[in-house]
Amino acid sequence: MSAQPHRTISLVKDLLFQEKYLLSHTQMDLMAYLANVPYWARVVFGYYVLTTNKILSDLPNLGLKTFEASFKTIKDLGLVETKIVETIFGNNKVKVRGIRLTEKGKEYNKSLILPSQDNKIRRLEEEKQELLEKNRELEETIKNLTISKNSNPKKDEAKAVISEVKPQKDELDTFIVQQLQ
Repeated sequence: MSAQPHRTISLVKDLLFQEKYLLSHTQMDLMAYLANVPYWARVVFGYYVLTTNKILSDLPNLGLKTFEASFKTIKDLGLVETKIVETIFGNNKVKVRGIRLTEKGKEYNKSLILPSQDNKIRRLEEEKQELLEKNRELEETIKNLTISKNSNPKKDEAKAVISEVKPQKDELDTFIVQQLQ
């Protein structure tokens, strides 16, 4: 039995995304496949490990040359980025292609988010902003408490009282003259 999760051969295509980047149907098949990779592929340093053989076995309608040309186009458009990553397969260290969607690539299927999901996402982002604001307020309060802790108000009051008790120069001269008489 295979340890990998069950995957279907169905690909959901985002036609608005296709029009925006002027992608062919084959390029869209590959982009749909790559958009679903985070759900099942192994991650190494933020890149999903994908071999060409794995992609070609999952997308049997693609030939090697078609795959390479489509992948180059998607990469040149800035939808994905690649990096050679070293991973361990069995007892061997193997260098393979790591693929990661860029911010432009993550736009894929965003138009398919349902309004109820969109509201949940918006509410979560608002809650996140509120928490960040509360965190800033707490950090400011802690900073103020630390400053207050370092400066002792009783010492400050005592210094103020001492400075008020000190006689002025003319008062001192008057006092000395009175004592001498």
